Amino acid sequence: MLFLLVCLSAFIEPSFFTTILIISSVAWTSIAKFTRGEVIKVKNEDYIQSAKALALDNFQIVRKHILPNALGPVFVSLSFGMAAAILLEASLSFLGMGIAGEEASWGKLISSARNNYEAWWLAIFPGLAIFITVVASNKLSELFQQKR
Repeated sequence: MLFLLVCLSAFIEPSFFTTILIISSVAWTSIAKFTRGEVIKVKNEDYIQSAKALALDNFQIVRKHILPNALGPVFVSLSFGMAAAILLEASLSFLGMGIAGEEASWGKLISSARNNYEAWWLAIFPGLAIFITVVASNKLSELFQQKR
């Protein structure tokens, strides 16, 4: 996926919004496949067959049974996807293919630390910010998993 992102960023002028657009245009397919799989899994459960036997229409079955039971794992997948998108943006910016210009990015800050070894804080604090954000996103997924 990183190779495809690098190729796309070579053709499009990188800015904050185009970087988000590139990452989301590549990453949405895995979340869509996972959502489809969860809906199919829930659709084949016994309580859905019971709801059909009670003559509930399809809209009621989807609203009351399928969506509440399928969205929990999807939210977990979304929070992991958000963490992956943050890491991808930082990787692209570190390589110099992410956000262009004078816009700030954690990857750019870490990349600037390569040229100045005495300024250790240029690598430590952006790295800690990325770490804390990714861990917080993963903890958010645990919260969604517990509510399920």
